[in-house]
Amino acid sequence: MWDPHVVVVGGGVAGAGPRWWEVLRSTARAELVEVLADVEIRPAALGARAALVGAAHTARQALATKEDG
Repeated sequence: MWDPHVVVVGGGVAGAGPRWWEVLRSTARAELVEVLADVEIRPAALGARAALVGAAHTARQALATKEDG
């Protein structure tokens, strides 16, 4: 069962502008099953940097684990 409360879109498309977001949201509403039709769709707070920040965080955790072990 998959029941998200929000869908976050990151990367370069997060800054694509209001027109793109209108089309994305309206298309999603038309295609989603009824129970998910009202799920919130929003841009990632970090925008295009989200993947880079996530990778840096993962690398930092890996280094910390290596130093502890």
